[in-house]
Amino acid sequence: MKSYLSLIIAISAIKTNLFAAGAGMPQLDPTYWASQAFWLILVFTILSLITCSKENLEETNDCYQIIDGVFADEKYCDGEPGFILIEVSGEDFIGQTPLSFFYDGLVIKEGNILALDINQFSVLIDSPIENGTLEVSSGDGCIDSYDILCQ
Repeated sequence: MKSYLSLIIAISAIKTNLFAAGAGMPQLDPTYWASQAFWLILVFTILSLITCSKENLEETNDCYQIIDGVFADEKYCDGEPGFILIEVSGEDFIGQTPLSFFYDGLVIKEGNILALDINQFSVLIDSPIENGTLEVSSGDGCIDSYDILCQ
């Protein structure tokens, strides 16, 4: 019964000229409804895209990051095979995704990586070069890199 009454009121409002539409309220004039719907959809689409992009940016911050620098031993700095100590963040999901280490774009073999703690690693570099770069990559596509400088 209520739905019939609502339908009758809606149809009668559409068929008759609304007093408010003639008195300066164009939002009640049916001739403007299409443009109003267009702008409404456009505004909410833009707002939803902005919200989604901010959420995606926040998700990308959940990657591994090198937090305690990269410390090279003396042998590495002398150009001989040596170790690099590295600490990464991301304790919430360490152990859930495997880490890969790269030295100047080349994959470091698993036998050259020693896990000292859940987020600390000692990496053996067989052929060090001056000003090399170490990259840490996770299985979900997060990559962080650090330039190794000897002093």
